[in-house]
Amino acid sequence: MLISTRTSYSIRALYELALNYGIGPVSISYMVEKQQIPETYLEQLLFLLKGADLVTGIRGINGGYILKREPEQISLADILKVTEGEQIISKCLMTGDTCSVREVCPAHDILIEMQDEFFKQMSKISLRDVVDRKKNTLEGETLIEENLS
Repeated sequence: MLISTRTSYSIRALYELALNYGIGPVSISYMVEKQQIPETYLEQLLFLLKGADLVTGIRGINGGYILKREPEQISLADILKVTEGEQIISKCLMTGDTCSVREVCPAHDILIEMQDEFFKQMSKISLRDVVDRKKNTLEGETLIEENLS
């Protein structure tokens, strides 16, 4: 299974929002600079994430985006369901009961189990966990607040 660019960029954008949670809105230009995501693509992703109630936009000169919930309350599974959908292991699982070879397919039940286990594991990892893990590997991470000084 490959994670799409859409998912990778979404996690990176949400990482910036989680990293700066409680400080204030994060601008698109800041996320573009920090995460090197193409601006037009980031705008599309933020629109998608906003529609899924993961982020909210703040208008105005100091506007940008903030997380709609605390970083602890947003899991990687939440993000994957928005960016990839709920059937990410195999396309055949997308068809549900209409699969024409389900009765004879030796992999069908195994793929369902794999997908369920994958989402179960991803639901255990929050954006706070992602931030904490990254902080443990980086020194000198600059927050927006520090950039404004």
